[in-house]
Amino acid sequence: MAKNIKVELLAKNIGPHLNTQLSTCIEKRKLGIFAMNGEGKSFLSRALSLAQETVPDYVSPDRLLSFGSNEGKLEFSVYKRNEQERTLSISLRRGAVPVIRNDTGYRFHVFNQEYTKNNLEKCAYSPSDDFEGYVVGKENIDISHEETEVDRLEDLGKGYQNTIEQEMAKTRKELLRLGVRANTAEFLGIKYERVISKEKTDEADTYANLLEQYNKLKALPEGTEDIKLPEFAIDYSCLQEIVDMLETKYSKANFSDAFLEKIRSERAFIESGMQQIDVADLHDCPFCGQKLGDEAKTLIRLYGQYLENEESKVVKKIDKLEKNCESLALTLKSATEDLLRAQNDFDRLKVYFPSYRQKQLTQPPKASQYSDEIMKLVKLLHTKKTDISTQIPDAEKIISVLAGLVELLDSSMAETEKAIDRLNQSKNNVSDEQLSLRRRLCNAKYEELLVACNNEIDAVVQARADLRTANENLKAKQSKKQTQKGELVSKTFSSLLRKFFDDKYEIKFDKNKFTLIFKNHSLTSDAEDVLSDGEKGIVAFCYYLASTHLIVDKEDDYQEVLFVIDDPISSMDFNYVYTLTQILRTIGTFFPVIGSAKMLVLTHSVEFVGILCRNNVLKEMFSLHSGRIVPINGELILPYEAHLKDIYEVATGEKQATHTTGNSLRHVLETLWRFERPDLNSLRDYFDSLSDINENSYLLYTLSNDLSHGAIREEYPVDDATIQNACAAVIGFVNSKYSGQITRIKEQNSG
Repeated sequence: MAKNIKVELLAKNIGPHLNTQLSTCIEKRKLGIFAMNGEGKSFLSRALSLAQETVPDYVSPDRLLSFGSNEGKLEFSVYKRNEQERTLSISLRRGAVPVIRNDTGYRFHVFNQEYTKNNLEKCAYSPSDDFEGYVVGKENIDISHEETEVDRLEDLGKGYQNTIEQEMAKTRKELLRLGVRANTAEFLGIKYERVISKEKTDEADTYANLLEQYNKLKALPEGTEDIKLPEFAIDYSCLQEIVDMLETKYSKANFSDAFLEKIRSERAFIESGMQQIDVADLHDCPFCGQKLGDEAKTLIRLYGQYLENEESKVVKKIDKLEKNCESLALTLKSATEDLLRAQNDFDRLKVYFPSYRQKQLTQPPKASQYSDEIMKLVKLLHTKKTDISTQIPDAEKIISVLAGLVELLDSSMAETEKAIDRLNQSKNNVSDEQLSLRRRLCNAKYEELLVACNNEIDAVVQARADLRTANENLKAKQSKKQTQKGELVSKTFSSLLRKFFDDKYEIKFDKNKFTLIFKNHSLTSDAEDVLSDGEKGIVAFCYYLASTHLIVDKEDDYQEVLFVIDDPISSMDFNYVYTLTQILRTIGTFFPVIGSAKMLVLTHSVEFVGILCRNNVLKEMFSLHSGRIVPINGELILPYEAHLKDIYEVATGEKQATHTTGNSLRHVLETLWRFERPDLNSLRDYFDSLSDINENSYLLYTLSNDLSHGAIREEYPVDDATIQNACAAVIGFVNSKYSGQITRIKEQNSG
């Protein structure tokens, strides 16, 4: 049979196990571990006790840790090589509650010395427990139709699931091709169960649109410069001066209208010329050098008088205000053009960024709107210049309109500056924008997947609903038989005790307590005195096996039980050891649906190891020594056969007697004594009962006893012929009763 069962064990800082490991393959889920005292096998069983459904209160996690260690762990797994690994993990930390994770699917059931002490000794071998509840069984009814329907629906669901998972794989592949990382939350959210539930996302855009935006973003030219923000300062102080000028009434100069008309039309020229003339010394023209006539001198003096007059100063101020208006109009026009230029730059760059794509900036008023209002002020100033005594109140309305336009300009400017600053930041951190878009692509592709697989999703949901109904129908037929747990424990407990004691001991079950009966006498407080040490161990082991019913709820659960059995033969006579071995070999007769029992047997008895292996209870046996677990070879597990073979070969002359021959004689005789006559008190008594051997070799007992013990000898104690005769006597005796053993040795030697 192929070794397809994988077994792995790790014990770190558990008792003497600093780093004990086992990794091997076996035929069946059964193995044994042999260890001498002090090697730590019991620490393994105690640690595995923590994996039981109900952790015994007598197991102290802190006492499992190695000296000087504050942390430890045990990992154990048994699974088929073509199956997913299933592991029991127990993590220990001093002073803390153990962290236990058991996904093996096994129900661990542990027997060890602590089990006997705390479950049997403390209650005077009258065990009590919670025997409430039932084990659900299966009647012999036809469930083939229900099973077929369940299989059909499972296959149907798997078919639809396969189709959906193929589409999911395509979706993931496409997203990965786009550069989406596999650890992105939205990518990880593309799960089968989420698809089946039709869980929606908050993505409103389509995958195609987002993909176009993503590709556009990737196309952003390298080295794209920041958008420059417009900078300008506008001085509006002249507006109030205009209001004041227009609303103030000034005195007019006392000159003729013709003179005033002329000087107003040529004011700048006249002012420039007057700056070159000394009015107090009017002789020659400073420009042409000719003599000035009286008429010219009079005109020049009139010019001077006018320029010194108040009206002249007012008109000069009006001229300055008109220039201020022209300058303000040009400044507002320039600011508007710069702002529109920045907004156009924003619009050209935003197309690369999906989060800005819909952003529309508020445009400022048109430059003509400012200039129109300003020209109205200029006209009013011109009117004022014609007659400075006139009061003109209309400027306030014009300036109010102009102020509203300026406010719109400032608002547009503030909005634009903020948007450009954010867009520049996004450009300079384009990876963040790409990540955001990849997340949205995942969600959008997931939404497409829901649409594409809508029919299959509905079919899976319906198949699941139908499968639940079919399973309920199947379980309804399967579960028409149920048995009380207490009844099952009582029946199995009694059956096991009879295997060991026949009718010597019986049990009485009353609600939640068992009482052991000996010769019609209830053993309560006196069980400790009546039972021998070996019998106490037997009662404990029988109850341990019977209590298996308490850790299951339905018959299929028996197949999940993993028996962990630590030294069950302590103080037992050999006939009881054989009985226990037979029980382990035929455990299916006590739990009919258990199939092939799953077990881990721990022992320090070489003899027990050999019996287990020879009776095919265990085929896989390992030895634990100094923190190493290694397979055991045949010589270690079959000492009786090895010793018998040595005696046979000496008896037949195939080899000479050696210093170990006496020990082989004694070993074979002791094995036969414990097997045939465990009622006799000593090997001597057994030897004396063997008349056939005594007749054939009178010195056999003395020879085997003497040569199997160390002593200082000055000469060889016995000759080879005598030893050969003794060996022949033993072989003859074994052949007369157990001829198959001798036949097997002959076949081995001849082969």
